Amino acid sequence: MAGNLLILFFLVTMVITLVMKLRAIGRRLTGVESKCQQSFHEHDADIGALCAGASGMGEHLSRLEQHIRRLHERQEQLEMRDPIDREYHQAVKMIRNGAGIEDLVSSGGLARAEAELLLMLHGDKGKDKDKAAWRAGIERDELEAPAADSKP
Repeated sequence: MAGNLLILFFLVTMVITLVMKLRAIGRRLTGVESKCQQSFHEHDADIGALCAGASGMGEHLSRLEQHIRRLHERQEQLEMRDPIDREYHQAVKMIRNGAGIEDLVSSGGLARAEAELLLMLHGDKGKDKDKAAWRAGIERDELEAPAADSKP
């Protein structure tokens, strides 16, 4: 009987020890659960902020696409303007690429006076050769003008 009591005492001690360990594990699980819930709420808030930002970015992209469409339409309108404007734009490009008065007159389809004016407005200020050609054109015109006026 003493052996039975000893076994009973041993079993009760084991059960008490197991219950205490289970309570400790339960407390740890409760702590882990609260940390997980806190982390979940933080991530939920982060995801909400990301969704709101993505929504705002979508609206911004939509506005940019509309702006780009309007710019393309405007560019097409400008390209379809009067052919004379296109000639002038082409002549300005030629001047920026180094064309002179003769180039503008021969291949640009402009009158000499138009070419001289465009060269004055858009030409490189350091091009002495073009300046001299322009001055020579003016001097030639001035020389020819009195001769034309003196004729009856």
